[in-house]
Amino acid sequence: MTDSLRGRLSVWLVALILVVGSIAVALSFWVIHVQAETAQDDALQLIADLLDKDDFHGHAPTLLASRQRLANVIACRLPSDCMIQPPPGFPDGFHTLRLPQASWRVYLSHRADVRLMVAQQTALRDELTLSAGLGTLLPLALLIPALAVMAAVVVRRQLRPLQTLGETLLADRQTPDRLPHIDAPSELQPFLDAMDQLLLREHTWKQAQERFIAMAAHEMRTPLAALALQMDNLGNARDEQQFQDRLRFLQEGLQRARHGAEQLLALSRQQAGERAPEDIALISFLHEILQELLPIAQNHAIELALETDSEQVSIHADRLALQLLLRNLLDNAIRYSPAGSEVLLRLTRSADALCFAVLDRGPGIPAIYREQIFSPFFRVPGSPGPGSGLGLCIVADAAESLGGQLLLQDRRPGPGLAVIYRHPLAGSGL
Repeated sequence: MTDSLRGRLSVWLVALILVVGSIAVALSFWVIHVQAETAQDDALQLIADLLDKDDFHGHAPTLLASRQRLANVIACRLPSDCMIQPPPGFPDGFHTLRLPQASWRVYLSHRADVRLMVAQQTALRDELTLSAGLGTLLPLALLIPALAVMAAVVVRRQLRPLQTLGETLLADRQTPDRLPHIDAPSELQPFLDAMDQLLLREHTWKQAQERFIAMAAHEMRTPLAALALQMDNLGNARDEQQFQDRLRFLQEGLQRARHGAEQLLALSRQQAGERAPEDIALISFLHEILQELLPIAQNHAIELALETDSEQVSIHADRLALQLLLRNLLDNAIRYSPAGSEVLLRLTRSADALCFAVLDRGPGIPAIYREQIFSPFFRVPGSPGPGSGLGLCIVADAAESLGGQLLLQDRRPGPGLAVIYRHPLAGSGL
């Protein structure tokens, strides 16, 4: 039992009650003894004051002792033949004489030329002290066990919410993201808050891991699809030169796929913190992305085009985040555009931002779905072809980490969709 918090608290509280109760009983006996001794002293002094001085003249001491005996009280003058004699040189006042036969409380005083002694056995005082002390001890003897039981009950009731919480967590097969609310003591609230934050961090980490796995699967789909198409093209080569050209494209595709996997691993390692931005030469950067997506575009009979108002543009940003953003926008545009159409990547500079616009000739996104389209695994009802609903979610995450803004617009002239990413110019060089 003492291994549990409830057992330890109960034992310590009961022990404390017993110690305090014992001290209270001892103090009670001491106070009663002092009061009884004071009362006895007052009585002896009062008897001495009430005695007529004439009683000490013309009478034998033994007769005086006989006349004044009351409740084992004797009074006599000194020196005399009194049954008790104080030692020589005893000063006036109160004294306790412990004789072989009994113990006496003695009061000595001078009355004119007579020295008076009034004495009483202490047995009566001790008997009264014991009686009064036992009268005090009996309620305490009954109260202390009752207090011990009450302490154990109170501890049990106060810790019951924690036991209920533990039973609830054990009964739940899945780890909750937050602790259930319980009416816990304020001293335990910091511990419960810490546990709550720990569960929340674990839940957030788990969601991040699940999201990363889905993101990785989505991101690897594009380069793997491109490699599959290049393998088919390699098998259909008509001559040695075409075979060598297509083999070179396949090798470049493998290199890009490996690089993409390495980037995803880097994203996983740095997911808890921000990646350091770097200077990016945008024109060559955009050509690399278009080159990676070219096999997929050719397979869909889509023409990829880049339009820019400057050939010397650089930006200071997170390369991986910007790559994820643009590659997913272009991949979505290719997959939802009709064969024979064009997907345009346009880079322009406004007064306060660089604008990356991806324009397609697809069905677009109805206005009622544009708030939901960036949610994980959401797809517009009736969307053609396979999809995971993660592409635009990845785009939204990347835009947030880059510090830019996403806009969805209908392409003018239509049909089609224009997705614009506005990146602030602060930190970028032109």
